[in-house]
Amino acid sequence: MAINNSRMQQRYGSHDKFKVDKGKYLPNEFLSVTSGDPNSGTGKGLYFAFEAGTAEQLMTYENGKHLVDKAAEEIRNEFLEEIRESIDNADSAAERANTAAERADAAAEQAGQVTEEARQAITETRAATAQAVEATAEAKAATAKTNEAIKKANAAAEATNAAIESARAATQATNEAIAKANTAAGQAGAAATKAGQAAAEAGTAAANATGAAKKAEIAAKETTEVKELVERKLAQGEFIGPAGPKGDTGAQGPAGPQGAAGPKGDTGARGVAGPQGIQGPQGIQGPAGARGATGATGPRGDSGIIVSSSAPSSPA
Repeated sequence: MAINNSRMQQRYGSHDKFKVDKGKYLPNEFLSVTSGDPNSGTGKGLYFAFEAGTAEQLMTYENGKHLVDKAAEEIRNEFLEEIRESIDNADSAAERANTAAERADAAAEQAGQVTEEARQAITETRAATAQAVEATAEAKAATAKTNEAIKKANAAAEATNAAIESARAATQATNEAIAKANTAAGQAGAAATKAGQAAAEAGTAAANATGAAKKAEIAAKETTEVKELVERKLAQGEFIGPAGPKGDTGAQGPAGPQGAAGPKGDTGARGVAGPQGIQGPQGIQGPAGARGATGATGPRGDSGIIVSSSAPSSPA
């Protein structure tokens, strides 16, 4: 490779000017910073432009030492900061651990109480389970009795229905008998009316008979008086000569005129009113409806939970 022999240029000045003149950098040019270089402990630095417009810093021993010291300081500061953060985090973690330990102690104490309560609950659950088993047995027995009672009730309902049918038939027969009795009562009322009329006529006839009897009594009395007069005259001899033979019985004279009608007899008593028809009996109440089917058995209760009797250990 051929080496071009050319004169190298060198630019120098303060760091502020160094930053402003970047556009003037030429290839293969050295740049000397005489003051203000922040990357140097002395404020001085040396740069080389491999290309126009850019320059890379060349490090001297002093610059290298300064950069190493500066980097070490930065690393130390960062490390210390991390240590401080770690310590702070450790303190916070310790505080949180203490708080968690206190909470754990409280939780352990509460867990002990809960365990005791759970034991009591288990005891009560077992007792309740025994009672439930006993109640279930009693319920089954009661269900059997209820089913038997239902069978008897159904039989009784059937018998009641039969009795109701018989009662309906008897009611119908009673109603027919009542109708006949009402008819007979009506006929009896009519007969009683006729009997009243006959009684009135009989009263009239009795009155007429009484008048005829009085007339007959008067005629008999007159006949007796005539007989006594004749006998007295015969005894006194007023009739001369023996009595002639008895003449034939003369023909029966014509019937005398009908006597005057006697006074009207009292009006016969009014016939007894026929009896009122018997009121029909009240209809029999219909049978009760059939009893509903037995409801389904309820769901079985949950099984009791077994809790360990060992108490929880306290945190160290």
